[in-house]
Amino acid sequence: MGGNVLVLAQHETPEEGALAFASELARRLGATLVIAEHADESLCPAGSRGHRDVALQDTATYAHLEWLRQGVSAISPHVRTQVLRGEMPDVLSDALSSADILVAIDPEAGADARRRSRMLALEAAWRAGVPALALPARWPRPDARWLLLAYDGSPTCRTAFPLAAELARASGWRIVLLQVIPVETVRLPRRPEVTEILRQLREAVLRELSAEAAALSREGIEVSARVMVGSPASSIVRAAGLLRAAMVVLGSCGRAFGVGETPGSVAMAVFLRSPVPCLLMPPHRPLRR
Repeated sequence: MGGNVLVLAQHETPEEGALAFASELARRLGATLVIAEHADESLCPAGSRGHRDVALQDTATYAHLEWLRQGVSAISPHVRTQVLRGEMPDVLSDALSSADILVAIDPEAGADARRRSRMLALEAAWRAGVPALALPARWPRPDARWLLLAYDGSPTCRTAFPLAAELARASGWRIVLLQVIPVETVRLPRRPEVTEILRQLREAVLRELSAEAAALSREGIEVSARVMVGSPASSIVRAAGLLRAAMVVLGSCGRAFGVGETPGSVAMAVFLRSPVPCLLMPPHRPLRR
């Protein structure tokens, strides 16, 4: 792949396991790892006359970034740092102009802080047409060997296939291609004819999904197809946890939202709730080579 994997460090020190995961991912993809931190002037310490000491904050920011860089330099041979100055999300948008993947590492301050962090990354990456990867603070699991690739049958979702295949090849992961039939079974009457209709529907979806899996496997990747019935977002999140997946990858067509555009509701829900690393591929721009 090459290119740049941009890690947004923000104001907290990223958890070492998660930052190491991002570094290893960049190394396997042949990309440069860029660790960026926002220099927020509102957080500058006050000087002797009460004025904010920007120079002191710059020194602290550069020192922090250099400490992070040295910590992962043994994992990824190509690492550099970047200070983001100005108003967010404008400076993040500028940084994303040269990035190929944006990585947001969850803060450990709680669910609300995690959601805000993921939303910031998702909104910025979505506007720039860059894949966004959300990393749980305490990750990875060393035994994770599966990449869960969510698919809803749409051509837009298929845009995530090339990147998922590249990630699987580079990391030695196997792919589980998952499609969820959006039927709330708890609301269905428990009658034999209803059960039979669901069985036939699952078989029909599985046949089509198996054809997609076979096409992916021709690229030299082990791929299996699975079908679930229920709420799409909840089913994908549950499957990721049960599989102990190394990563969830999904594409999204997007929808109008105010004056802009956001990912579809299922993709956004999975991205915000996934207990494992989750990568969302936008439809706007293919991954640069």
